Amino acid sequence: MRAKYGVKKIAIVDTDVHHGDGTQDIFFHDPNILFISLHQDGRTLYPGSGFVQEKGGPNAWDQTLNIPLPPGTGDEGYHYVLENWVLPRLQDFAPDLIINSAGQDNHFTDPLASMNLTAGGYGRITELLQPDLAVLEGGYSIEGALPYVNLAILLALAGEDYHHVREPQKLTRPALTLAILKPYIEELKKQHQLVKLRFSVQNKPFFPQGNWIHIPHSVYYDTDGFRETRQDYIRQCEHCGGTVYIESYRAPHTSILVRIPFEGCSECEQTGYDLWDYVQSHPEKFKSGLLQNLLQDKLVVWDSKEGLKEF
Repeated sequence: MRAKYGVKKIAIVDTDVHHGDGTQDIFFHDPNILFISLHQDGRTLYPGSGFVQEKGGPNAWDQTLNIPLPPGTGDEGYHYVLENWVLPRLQDFAPDLIINSAGQDNHFTDPLASMNLTAGGYGRITELLQPDLAVLEGGYSIEGALPYVNLAILLALAGEDYHHVREPQKLTRPALTLAILKPYIEELKKQHQLVKLRFSVQNKPFFPQGNWIHIPHSVYYDTDGFRETRQDYIRQCEHCGGTVYIESYRAPHTSILVRIPFEGCSECEQTGYDLWDYVQSHPEKFKSGLLQNLLQDKLVVWDSKEGLKEF
């Protein structure tokens, strides 16, 4: 989208009940993307992430905003957070495009979550955000929620009245009141503001010149029963998002991602090419690799046995 239509600054507001950990991971080091996730507190729901301390990479600090909400937050609570935290942040960022990841599993009939939204509440969320694009991500209450929530979202997108959408079921439990939620939200804001930029510098012998920030990750994929150990390295840069070098280890192989950032400076572009050359010249160390060149909108795949493929 950025390469084809010239859009530079994009805001992604994820209102799915689960933390948008994948989207956050993709754009964590991109200063031109503002990612906001409102979700049920990760201490009570998969994937167990999405806390206020997660604020972005060293060159994209404060471009990630996580708002973990307590179970039982209903329409009124969501709308309060949008009006008093999300919308002011969007206004400050002034995006060229707003995308709403419109998951519908916050609905009060959803069997996997504990939030209390109604179809009308979703309509109001859409009305407040005024997204240019809404991605209908679905939910788990196929008959009780999705037809009505989708209709309310689509009506709000079209600027039509969504208040007459009638749901077959009624709320069975009360939502948390603003008297409870307001102090909670204000405390979250304070915690978010107190989180300062703290990263460790760690260079590898083959890294090109510059300071490299090291961020370790360890993820267990319970669906497939394996653990990924990942080491992220980001080149500090005052001019762009910085070159990203990622080593991903899943026994017995190590795979590599090299990312040249969108609107990358000449130094970070050359750094990416140098790292990519190093990876290909050491098949004894690396099994496969990806060169994600966001500057030229190209993807190159390398396999130690099959060679290169460009997309």
